[in-house]
Amino acid sequence: MNNNVNEYNNTNQPNMNNQTQNNIVSNNNNQIIQQNINNQTQNINTNHSNKTSVSQTIKNNKTTIIMIGAVVGVVILLIIIRAIFGKTTNNNYSINNYKKEEQEINNKFQEKDYVLATNDLLIEIKNNASIPANATIKVEFYDENKSLIDVKDTAIIGINIHSTSYAKVSLRNIKYDSYKVTSKLSPAANKNFYNDDIKITSTTKTDNDIIIQYKNTNDNNLDSLQIGVLFYDDNHKIIAYNDYFETSISAQATSSTKVYIPFDENFKKIQYSKVEVIVLNAIKYNN
Repeated sequence: MNNNVNEYNNTNQPNMNNQTQNNIVSNNNNQIIQQNINNQTQNINTNHSNKTSVSQTIKNNKTTIIMIGAVVGVVILLIIIRAIFGKTTNNNYSINNYKKEEQEINNKFQEKDYVLATNDLLIEIKNNASIPANATIKVEFYDENKSLIDVKDTAIIGINIHSTSYAKVSLRNIKYDSYKVTSKLSPAANKNFYNDDIKITSTTKTDNDIIIQYKNTNDNNLDSLQIGVLFYDDNHKIIAYNDYFETSISAQATSSTKVYIPFDENFKKIQYSKVEVIVLNAIKYNN
């Protein structure tokens, strides 16, 4: 009886050992799984840390871009200010100087206007100051009830010292009773005028044009030239105006151009008595 029992126990002993081994293997597997879980958790934390780092880097880059944009904006603003005023503090020029020059120009200029036979309004600006100027001009039109019905703007770029220049505004298709001209002058950024060096050598009248020959007597190449032509009637009244623009005028060079004879409001060539040719400006932009 006991022998049988012993045999039974001995027989089952290997199974018990196997079970113990299985338990050990299972525990090892659980430890491995737990380690894998821990590793995955660490990877997730690392990825989150990396994402946080990338996000911070993006924010830092955005901040850097904004700062660079602000610096560029300031530089552009300084360039615009320099272009408007034409000088910098390096040559003792300031906003106060600009305002003083602006006040002098606006206190000394003279303005006239003429309704022309061509159905245009001619505005004449004479700069009596010792500073070259630009002019902005506004023309307001009113009906018989003094109500504003139209506004036109124009400008004159470059009026030399003690010189006269002109701007023209069309009156076609405007049914007005009265008008008001408002002009404001400002110091010209460019101060290099050579009006006196342009000599009109001949003026020839044809049926359709006025042919003008001129010479640049200066040793410098000039960047721009504007010539105006005034047409007068028998009573020496200005009845029409036209002008001509040229660029790149060579030193000591002779050249020619033609200005067409304007038409009146009925689209017929005006009948004029004489013409006056004026050098409005001759400019060199860089020394």
